[in-house]
Amino acid sequence: MLNIALDQKNIKALNRLLVSVAEEFGVSVIALRSPRIELPLPAIRAEFCRRAYAMECFSLPQIGRAINRDHSTVLYALGRKKTAKPSAKIERYLREHSKAV
Repeated sequence: MLNIALDQKNIKALNRLLVSVAEEFGVSVIALRSPRIELPLPAIRAEFCRRAYAMECFSLPQIGRAINRDHSTVLYALGRKKTAKPSAKIERYLREHSKAV
């Protein structure tokens, strides 16, 4: 019973984080959970994974379930941190596309 309560707390916390990241980058939660791979969605999902993992209270499968992905996708997103700076790429992409609108 205690584990179920903790899982519910984690789910709510992950959902709040997901909403926060979606609002910050101007995309919908539905888009982040969808199978779409158009830019900048993969980079925003990776940013969500990094933030959730940094909180040190979520497992990789929990993070993956929040965005309808496998834990290995989360692991890949965390590994990309050393080679890419998605936050800067996301910001540049959003700046370029917000001017066009």
